[in-house]
Amino acid sequence: MERSLNVSVEQCVNRFLRWLRIMRRGSSARTWAPRLRVFLAFLDTEGLSTEDGTLIDRHSPMALVNNDEIVSAFYAAIERRQKPDGSPLHNNAQRQYGHACRALWSYCCDGKFWAPQSPPITWNACAPVPMVHHERSHRKPVRFSVLAAVYDAAKRIKDPRVSALAVAVLQILSQGGLRRRELIGLEVCDFNRDEKTLHVRHAKGGKLRYQKIDDVCCAAIDRYLSLRGEYIRGRWELRRGWHHVPDESQPDYLFTHSLKRHLGTTGITRLFERLERSAGFTKDSIRPHQIRRCQASRINIVAGLKAAQEYLDHDDLRTTIEYFDRATPEEMDDALRSVQIEQANDEHHSAAPPSTTPDPERRAQRPRKSHARRCNLPRRRIAIEKPND
Repeated sequence: MERSLNVSVEQCVNRFLRWLRIMRRGSSARTWAPRLRVFLAFLDTEGLSTEDGTLIDRHSPMALVNNDEIVSAFYAAIERRQKPDGSPLHNNAQRQYGHACRALWSYCCDGKFWAPQSPPITWNACAPVPMVHHERSHRKPVRFSVLAAVYDAAKRIKDPRVSALAVAVLQILSQGGLRRRELIGLEVCDFNRDEKTLHVRHAKGGKLRYQKIDDVCCAAIDRYLSLRGEYIRGRWELRRGWHHVPDESQPDYLFTHSLKRHLGTTGITRLFERLERSAGFTKDSIRPHQIRRCQASRINIVAGLKAAQEYLDHDDLRTTIEYFDRATPEEMDDALRSVQIEQANDEHHSAAPPSTTPDPERRAQRPRKSHARRCNLPRRRIAIEKPND
């Protein structure tokens, strides 16, 4: 059997992806597999070599590729990589390549995955190499008109079940302020129609909460449940392919795709892409977290900062303040115009001064106050003796 220290890069990649599938991390395997294939192609086409002239490719030992200069060169090549339409890759897309390399290097350094043999590399040269900065795309503001257009597009879907699902998802995201993970984890029993609440079990930080919703949101959920159909609770097992095993102990998810599948992260992404196309917007014009931020801004304007904090379920008020954008120049002009002293002075002079002369009829109707009551003295009756005749 080949010693682990001489395992090639391609063998390490294949073993790492196989381990991800065994550990039921299929989503990570599907995300990182094409990125790691790009890394293998980079080693074959870039023509890298060591100081003694040894050519480096996908068949080279992993210990030979464990070099920060090779990783930096791969990151630089990814920055020059372009989409089919000629536009550069987004920063977050570039970071996916870095995450795939860091996961591969961590797997190759961990001895428990290679026991009883030694791991291919003993130190991680990929970890200290910096990646491009993460761009928080959900921080970009979205107008309420865009949200309204997407909501109208959800109503126009021909399939009544998909239309009811899209409307219910948008209502919960806008009225409940739920995050994507919290929305996916909702169960049927979490919806309380009488109290108009949602029991959020998978909240951020591992805490539980009850989120208040309105009548329109409740009606949208009721309509979706009437069209939802049957859902068989169970789990998926890998036995020469994925098989669904019925299990009543598994959650009865609120949003489902089919008889055996519930709505997940990929399903939410595809649903929003369909709504964007139907509404006539470009890709990534609106995302679930943008809805949460848009509605929080409107609640802050209507009901104040404390109401927005309760809506977002933030413990620290400073976290809530970060959700709001700075005012635009046009908004600042409107605000300064509304608080102009000269304008307020003109309105004060143009208004008729209040009359200080009391109305005789109203004055006659006023009850007379005794001197004793004004002085807080007890009222006493004085007996007047009549003079004797």
